[in-house]
Amino acid sequence: ATTEIYTLSLHDALPILYLEAAGTESRASSVSGRGLTSATAGVQASFTITSRDQYANLRDMDEDSYIVDVDGPTSRINVSPEPILATPGTYAVSHLPTESGDYTVSVQRAQPGGLASEWFNNMWLMGEAADSTISEELNFDWGSQFVTPRPRTETLTGNDYVSVRWKGFFKAELSEIYTFHAIYQDGLVMYIDGINVVDNWEGVNASSMVDVNSPDYVEPAAEARATLSATAGHMYPIIVEYREVKHNASCKLFYSSASITHTIIPSARLYHTPTHAFGSPFKLYVNPSATCGPQSQVDGAGVTAATAGMQSVFTIQARDAYANTKTKWEDTFVVRSAAADAVPADALGNHAAMPWSSLSKHGVISADVSKG
Repeated sequence: ATTEIYTLSLHDALPILYLEAAGTESRASSVSGRGLTSATAGVQASFTITSRDQYANLRDMDEDSYIVDVDGPTSRINVSPEPILATPGTYAVSHLPTESGDYTVSVQRAQPGGLASEWFNNMWLMGEAADSTISEELNFDWGSQFVTPRPRTETLTGNDYVSVRWKGFFKAELSEIYTFHAIYQDGLVMYIDGINVVDNWEGVNASSMVDVNSPDYVEPAAEARATLSATAGHMYPIIVEYREVKHNASCKLFYSSASITHTIIPSARLYHTPTHAFGSPFKLYVNPSATCGPQSQVDGAGVTAATAGMQSVFTIQARDAYANTKTKWEDTFVVRSAAADAVPADALGNHAAMPWSSLSKHGVISADVSKG
């Protein structure tokens, strides 16, 4: 089952059969490069992702969407892999850490075609999901019927007191500012790129003057907008949590930009169910860079006070330009001390008498003693 060119003998003809690689399999895809395990603060680290199918055949198309997270001691960086045009099916990844320490590098591939969804028979996303599926789009208008992704005869959820969570990634096709526009009944919370951009779990409540039991009653829909300054090809995590209490139910998610008209987010922009590449996650250690004098620190009582005849002590902590603590003894520091008001030697190497100002400063009392 390898990717090869086969020849078949049929009388005098020799037809050629080309066997293409199967779809990408994350667990068979490989990641390699020094930037996976070792790096230096302030120096760009890099590695390569190679897509393979389930039989370890090399993929020859740049159609995969990888999510690369570089998780450091105090921050996380999401990096966009770039296709290597000279070798289709391979992707270059580079990142620039500035904080030394232990990192985790995660390389995952997401599936195109929508968001993973979980459906609950309660309003709080509690317990085990009653149903799960892939929603190609968020374009639902259930009315007063069952809140479900399935036909009415196959539904596993009810029409009231239901909640849903959609989870996956949004892949921007352009480097522009996107506007996300949600219309829903009843409540909705949305996160984009880890930021809570919509927080209206309680939803829109009907006025006390309205008869909600009237056959003419139309439940109001809530609306919310959020923006994202996106980079083309970057994968942005997205989570939408929805709840339905009673009456009509609907949930729709649109997007637009300077180049895209207002429309439901298509399935081609949505990804789900990420799985790790072979060996992921990886352990990376970022070393401090070269020592920087102005960033290094001096501490100890011996810097500011001392007693004649007694040893004074202080310490020097070497740091790099990013204030990372150095972890090796490889620096040479020059330490000099001198009296602030010392009198320099003359041409013969003799020191003149200390002037009155210095004598006074050091607590010496001078007296005029007359002869004889």
